[in-house]
Amino acid sequence: MEVEVRLFAQVREVVGQERIRLQLPNGARIGILRAELVKRYPALAARQMLLLFALNGQYADDNTPIPPGAEIACFPPVGGG
Repeated sequence: MEVEVRLFAQVREVVGQERIRLQLPNGARIGILRAELVKRYPALAARQMLLLFALNGQYADDNTPIPPGAEIACFPPVGGG
């Protein structure tokens, strides 16, 4: 299945794009997406476990399945004050 991922902050800077499309196996989970991002963009490897993902507006962990047509976002940890 093809997925589109919106990228934010340092992730967008490393990749050089606001959105990317990736081909993933049917039934893929966020962990597969994380691995594919690092494979395609090795500069993300050092911070791969810090990357956060949202799926249809909800935080998602590596075990979360990605349904077809899902809205996916990837961003670094955020802090507030």
